[in-house]
Amino acid sequence: MGESERFEGKDLYIIINEIEKKFARDQEFRDNLPYIFTYMDENQAANILFYIDDSIKDEVLYSLNRGKRTNLENKILSKMANEDRLKELSYLYEAKPNKLAIEEIGNTEKYSIEELAIIYKNMSILKSAEILSSIDNKEFVQELFTAIKTEEQLLKEETITKEIGKSMEFISEYNDKISNLVAIYEKMRPDKVAKIAEKMLNNDSTVTILEIQAEPVFKISDASIMVDVLSGMSNKTLTKIMDNMNDRRASTLTQELAKPIIKTNEIEISEEDDTEIINNYNKKIDDLVSVYENMNPKKAAKIAEDMLNNNATTTIIVDIFSKIQDKNLSSIINEMDAKYASKLTQMLVR
Repeated sequence: MGESERFEGKDLYIIINEIEKKFARDQEFRDNLPYIFTYMDENQAANILFYIDDSIKDEVLYSLNRGKRTNLENKILSKMANEDRLKELSYLYEAKPNKLAIEEIGNTEKYSIEELAIIYKNMSILKSAEILSSIDNKEFVQELFTAIKTEEQLLKEETITKEIGKSMEFISEYNDKISNLVAIYEKMRPDKVAKIAEKMLNNDSTVTILEIQAEPVFKISDASIMVDVLSGMSNKTLTKIMDNMNDRRASTLTQELAKPIIKTNEIEISEEDDTEIINNYNKKIDDLVSVYENMNPKKAAKIAEDMLNNNATTTIIVDIFSKIQDKNLSSIINEMDAKYASKLTQMLVR
């Protein structure tokens, strides 16, 4: 029982490292290892066997009596199932808008720090950085990084925390610059901002890029910068700017502002996540309703005509207009070409 007691309370990585080294060079220790595991706390034994070299795990389990082996195998299977569950959750959080993800994985209210380490480790570096750069609790972030490093050590994997930290710094700096630009543009003449916006929205070429392991993970273009700046403005200011914009660019901007922040590639979205995505989209539509209600009706009509002429944007403008007050909607429709007014009317009653 001496070795079993000696391992109690020790760091898991240190225990596994010691066992693997002694197992390779000390035959007496190798012969006694099943005996050590027999008297070890079963939870600790299962944790060690989960991470240790498979050949050692198999030899230890094979040498144990049937009851002990069954107990440990069940605990290992339970841990494997929990890891698989956390990996599946990481795919779901990858797809969630950051604001919603932070509520659940930006603290330890729902998951332990060890469980969060597995979730973050299996998300993309960019998604992890986007979420963590929005969290003010630096102690939580540091504790999470430590837990991720521990998990990586146990799995003998290279650490990703340095890349996440680099991405967080990049995103935080970008968000600070966007906030400064919002404050500057709020004080400018709406017609001047409109002209700048039209020019930048017309350029989708990458101007800045963040690379991780030689792969681009965060691209910034003139268009994306302007969308981020305008989305940070008050609805009142945004209305004045769009009143002065080219109809086509105002249409493009409306489409971009209505986009829910969601990644769905190769990810199965649950019913709960689907509801959150819809709620996120509806919130954006509500903000745009406020913008269009205060816009010059003739301008709103021209933007609507442009959007109704494009199948990709028809649903967005119909969703906006379906929530506009009757008085304001009448003023807008009154300014529309009969062809588009007819199409809008049909869409509103479907």
